[in-house]
Amino acid sequence: MKNYLKPLALFSLVGAFTSLAQTFPIKDGTLFTTVKGTSVYGYGTGTSSAQSINGHKGREFGDDIILDSDKYIFTSASFDYFAGSTAGTYVFSMYDMNGALSSANKKTPGTLLFSSDAGPILQGANNITISYTSTPGDVFTLPKHFAYTVKFTGNTDVGMYIGDSVDTGIRAGGQNWAYPGSSFNDFLVKTGTGSGEWDTRAAGDGGFSVTFKAGYVPEPTTVALGVLGAAVLVASTLRRNRR
Repeated sequence: MKNYLKPLALFSLVGAFTSLAQTFPIKDGTLFTTVKGTSVYGYGTGTSSAQSINGHKGREFGDDIILDSDKYIFTSASFDYFAGSTAGTYVFSMYDMNGALSSANKKTPGTLLFSSDAGPILQGANNITISYTSTPGDVFTLPKHFAYTVKFTGNTDVGMYIGDSVDTGIRAGGQNWAYPGSSFNDFLVKTGTGSGEWDTRAAGDGGFSVTFKAGYVPEPTTVALGVLGAAVLVASTLRRNRR
């Protein structure tokens, strides 16, 4: 009699591991997002008095975010900016907040985690999305405390929109999709060329208009249980086959 159980065991194994792979990471979820305001803060590239006289031209600036876990796999970030004309480029970067302490004894960006290709600055209001696709050999897992920055270069008055507030995910009717990211009421500015030459400036509750999304890495015990379940399933099928 032809044995159909071995193919079934193989399909069961494939199915179990396929199910496991689908949870690693889970579907994109929001880590941190702000409610976009109407004001723009520029450490831009233009020659207006607000930028040239104060020495702000072309500085790298951004904000830091604190998560509740170091298990999130980065998938995308978006930010809003406004430019007076089409000129120059922007670069979006992310850092681990493990740098030297600032003059105000605060943590600063240290290890560079990611830097985008230079994108063109376009006139008017713009929303930019930076995406990242992790592979099995290259998984971009975020540290619990990280920073994002934007640097504009060229010759135009340009700046990021300020967030009116941090969106915590709480919705009407008492439902809660709480986002795990939080941020202090200040922002970061690169004041020099050295690794520790960062400073903080006062900002509104929302910092800048940004959104970060990521998947979630399951706990090792979750993965282990999935693998164990697959092994038990195959062993049980093969045992029935020997009878």
